[in-house]
Amino acid sequence: MPAMEAAEAWIRYAMHHQVKGFQFNLRLLPLKNKTPVMDLDELLLSSPKLECMRLGLSNAEVRLPRTVVFTSLKDLTLEFVELAAGSGHLLSRLLSSVCCPSLQKLRMMCVNLCRAGTKELVLDTGELLELSMEAVEGMELLELRTPKLLYLEID
Repeated sequence: MPAMEAAEAWIRYAMHHQVKGFQFNLRLLPLKNKTPVMDLDELLLSSPKLECMRLGLSNAEVRLPRTVVFTSLKDLTLEFVELAAGSGHLLSRLLSSVCCPSLQKLRMMCVNLCRAGTKELVLDTGELLELSMEAVEGMELLELRTPKLLYLEID
């Protein structure tokens, strides 16, 4: 799929150039019999400089990275993201202090966990100040380990 290949090339470019801010939004047309999968494990590289990231990908599944670390990431938005099968635990890791020790602001909008293999989300983020969640499908349990949280919005 040319649009997916082009998107992957842009993500690779941004990660190799150690950008401070990254906003990615791809809205694919729905396919009848096949849902494309974007494997972020091969695309998102650990970055000491990345401070703000916004990922949006509709009509495709996302396989989250297993080992990346974003030491400076303070602001993360996930929107229109459908997690690929078996990647639910990777969402908790991505949102943890292990992966993002400086994360202060998290927004999740139209995130689908139905195929991810988990119905619970554990947020263990020591520096998180703001959490906004809207239309997180498939989540039945949210456990917050966020001692500094000042603002919480769940819709």
